[in-house]
Amino acid sequence: MNRSFGGLTSTVGWPAIIEHFPAYTSKIWYVKTAADGGDDTHSGKEPDAAFATIGQAISSASAGDAITVKTGTYTANVDVNKTGLELWGEIGATIVGTLTVSANSCGVRGLVITPVAAVGLALTGSFCVIEGVQIKGTPTIAMDIDGSDNVVNNCNAIGYTVTAFDISAPRVHLYRCVAHGADTATRGFYLSNAAADINYLEECSSLGNTTAGYELVTGVANCALVRCASGSDDGRWLDTDYASTWPDFNFDNLIRKSITLDGSGTYNLFQVTGEVQINHIYGIVTTALPAATTAASLQLFPAGGAAIQLTSLAGSDISSLPVGSMINKAATAATAISVSNSTLGFLSEQTGLLLAIFAIGQKTGGIATYVRLNVTEVGTSGAIDWYCDWQPLSNDGFLAPV
Repeated sequence: MNRSFGGLTSTVGWPAIIEHFPAYTSKIWYVKTAADGGDDTHSGKEPDAAFATIGQAISSASAGDAITVKTGTYTANVDVNKTGLELWGEIGATIVGTLTVSANSCGVRGLVITPVAAVGLALTGSFCVIEGVQIKGTPTIAMDIDGSDNVVNNCNAIGYTVTAFDISAPRVHLYRCVAHGADTATRGFYLSNAAADINYLEECSSLGNTTAGYELVTGVANCALVRCASGSDDGRWLDTDYASTWPDFNFDNLIRKSITLDGSGTYNLFQVTGEVQINHIYGIVTTALPAATTAASLQLFPAGGAAIQLTSLAGSDISSLPVGSMINKAATAATAISVSNSTLGFLSEQTGLLLAIFAIGQKTGGIATYVRLNVTEVGTSGAIDWYCDWQPLSNDGFLAPV
């Protein structure tokens, strides 16, 4: 029986039809260091005939091929510039330079990148998958994502100087990525362009990014940051237009500030950005306080302005408190803070209140605004650890120890 397909006629069925179509010709190319026997004059088609450089493998490859890179250090800038090309790194395969992915539908897996320039990984292609990549060293930007519709999974950035993940394109999915700023970097996850809409960040973590763990600039909308976390020493998170969602966002909402009394009488404890809710604020004496330490009160203080009393202006006498004593704001504003002496043990009881919850906000104009301790003191000894349990009320609401 004759069968027709695409203008071809066969009397023997599908095998005769299939032979008219080109065979699947994708190849795997191999790279290993020169010290391990790699050589760019080799064919690159077998592990024992591997190229010495990733660049030679990319030049030899065709669209849709794959390149496997053996453990070792490869010093060169690399551009994955052919559609559908995949770059696979064995554990320990390291590129010293910038990795650029400029073609579409490419894949990069398992490489360590130690940049020597401003960017570690530049992703300008679309529909790519970047997985298990670690970026170390001191680039300005660890991963710069300018292409749309990309997926970035389980990638880590450590040591960058400004931004870990800079996203300026739409429909990018980041999953379980970590931005570890080591308290010196500016931003962890930065949606830096108004075109960066409909992005999805899932279970990402930011640590030690002083300006912002997460920042969405003006114009960014319809993004979801799901089960993401902002950890130790992270700066504020900012969604400028209130146009994205943050379900199950986690952050360090119990912060500490340690002070040693030095006779100055005023001590900034926490800096307020935007509007925040204070669930509880209290101090624990860690070094016994001297005698004649009186009129202790808490204030909201805008730099250069007039303080607003959070507790009674007259204050409380905290003279000679031993180690372990609690200093507790446990009632409404303008009521004096209470003191519980550790020598007797203590029960902190609120009259008519479960907790003394109150809202505070930064002074208009971005003036630096602080929660501070104001105290009359004679001696210059004694120390208190202050703790604050808080949560944001505005999109830029943040409280940080100072």
